[in-house]
Amino acid sequence: MSNKKKVPEVSVAIPSYNRAHLLPNAIKSILKQSVKDVEIIIADDGSTDNTEELIKGLQKKYPIIIYVKSPVNMGEAATRNLAIQNATGKYLAFLDSDDEWLPGKLKAQIDFLEKKSNYDAVSTNYFLVDQAGKRSRSQSWFTKFELTALNLLKKGCDISAGSTMVVRREVFEKIGFFDELLPIFVDLDWLCRFCDAGGKMGKVEECLVLYNKAPMRTGLFLELGVKAFKKKNSLLLKRFSLINRAHIESQFYEYISHAYLVNGPFSKFFYTRCLCLFLRPLVNVGNYKHLFFELFRYMLGKKK
Repeated sequence: MSNKKKVPEVSVAIPSYNRAHLLPNAIKSILKQSVKDVEIIIADDGSTDNTEELIKGLQKKYPIIIYVKSPVNMGEAATRNLAIQNATGKYLAFLDSDDEWLPGKLKAQIDFLEKKSNYDAVSTNYFLVDQAGKRSRSQSWFTKFELTALNLLKKGCDISAGSTMVVRREVFEKIGFFDELLPIFVDLDWLCRFCDAGGKMGKVEECLVLYNKAPMRTGLFLELGVKAFKKKNSLLLKRFSLINRAHIESQFYEYISHAYLVNGPFSKFFYTRCLCLFLRPLVNVGNYKHLFFELFRYMLGKKK
């Protein structure tokens, strides 16, 4: 009798850093899926909380859980890559440690890929969950437009690939892993490479993920991240027309301005949001209303 370990159909990659309080819910949402032929890979980015103790306890009950820990904090991309490198499944699915899958998510995606062999990956819609637990349905442009590098850069990477995406294993062998030199926009970078390599992404329209928005990074961090992304992808950006490059730059300023709106200072928000609108003036009138609403609210607060 062969002692060779059976290859699972799906490897679920969960990168985590100091998320022991959130991991049980993420893991439970996988265990509730109707697809049972899975392995769950917890890639620990050098956590200092009780993550290791928690997972080793769960492994006794659920031997499908695999735990790999980095001795140092490596960052988002490297931790995802650590999970991928330890995966053996036919398909790779991703779940961020603060998110959850809804029942039927994995089956819908595996069925899609089994029926449509010309697709390399598939995502789903998702519910945005605020701090009060209120859900709102995602309004992704991907529902109406083709997934291309240009659309990703112009319209924003709102696919939430870290929790919605299932990919055929060979795709990573073809185009490579997540870029560990980027501090942010690792999903965007990988998806641009995916599109450039001719990758085809399908979509399950149903909302099957609970996406909990992480705390906003600082505006300075976003600015440095944008700079690193543009430097790495300079040749890609040069391929587009001047007007498309202006729209891409506008989208980057939108990311940055939102971070400054949340974390301050307000002057940086106002400046970067004005640049965003200057580079792409023919946008929804609501963007202008939002700018002047925030200015009015700021001035009102200063008078108090």
